[in-house]
Amino acid sequence: MHSLEGDLESGIIDFSESIALNPDDSQVFFNRGTNFLSLGRLTDSKKDFDSALEINCHYPDAHNSRGVYYSLIDEHSDAVKDFVSAIEEWGEDLQIAIAHRNHALSQIVLGDLKSADESINIANKISPNDKFTISARAHLEYATGNFQRSLELFELAQKASSVPDEFRVFTTLPLFRLDRPEDAVETIRRFLSSNPKAIVLTRIRSQILNLHKSHPDISRVDEILELIGEFISAGQSQSF
Repeated sequence: MHSLEGDLESGIIDFSESIALNPDDSQVFFNRGTNFLSLGRLTDSKKDFDSALEINCHYPDAHNSRGVYYSLIDEHSDAVKDFVSAIEEWGEDLQIAIAHRNHALSQIVLGDLKSADESINIANKISPNDKFTISARAHLEYATGNFQRSLELFELAQKASSVPDEFRVFTTLPLFRLDRPEDAVETIRRFLSSNPKAIVLTRIRSQILNLHKSHPDISRVDEILELIGEFISAGQSQSF
């Protein structure tokens, strides 16, 4: 077990003891849910976020994290509702920027590109040139068919990151659409060799599956899905 996983599991034990003593503490439910989410225990995380919101329905952190949960299981309409609640209830600009970025990504999947663009612009005004906002813009450029610009923005986000291939892995999408399947496969291979976080792996797999459904004729997509599937089955990814 990675030390991070051990810390998260220990935290869950501590939070569970606190909940047993004080079952009306929304923050402890939220904290335990966050640990569950980081470990990839999605159902357990959802239950705790629900409990936190039942105790305090105006809890923006819980709304945002439950929105992330919904986005990971491709329930983007529900994700958007939670992100909107987080935006409305959060009082600090940087937190609002986070919710707007998350909101934009789900709106892209739902096809509401105008709303996504508006959220990205708001996030960028709050936190200019933030790597996550740049990545969100790259996803939007990809959705609008600007594949070369999308590729450039993902690379720009990667330059601002200290985590190997954190954003470069998403260049796989525009690389396929730019008829560069060899580069796409190599990008995935390098990403998988870096012991990636499960949350990133889950998202890129979902997006490649969507690409495969919409463009089944693109070569070597099956190969990438098989590589990711084998990697997940081997249980080699880090915690979320």
